[in-house]
Amino acid sequence: MPFDAGMYSAISLELGTGFTAWAPVSPMGSRVELVHGPQGGYHIYGRVRFAGFAPDVYVFFRVTPVDGGAPVNDPTARIRRNNPQGLTAYQGGWETTYGELVIFTQIASPTEVVGRRFVWEVVVQDVATGRLATAQREITVVDDEP
Repeated sequence: MPFDAGMYSAISLELGTGFTAWAPVSPMGSRVELVHGPQGGYHIYGRVRFAGFAPDVYVFFRVTPVDGGAPVNDPTARIRRNNPQGLTAYQGGWETTYGELVIFTQIASPTEVVGRRFVWEVVVQDVATGRLATAQREITVVDDEP
């Protein structure tokens, strides 16, 4: 699993959010909106920007409570993105074209996560070389939008 193994590369990698447009997530204290999906589940939107890997990558997310415990999503779920399928050129690097669903598979109700702090991690893996890069943020999950 890419969160725990492999050689990590020091590339430029940024974790963000936003459905249709990039929204930055600061290293600590950002509030990230919980979305109730049309099929009844809950998710947040994840986006990445990177430079230093070819535009053909796997993206993995992991959202873990700050105070300990198992991830609230499936950290083994990988998303393959490349140019032009899911990646767009951005300032000498690449950016996910739209928000990726980080589905909270381990919750049944928003009360399990709203108002709680989490460590939100992303791993990007270069498909051709297997090299990995990671970034993380400390977030609070909120439900401000109806």
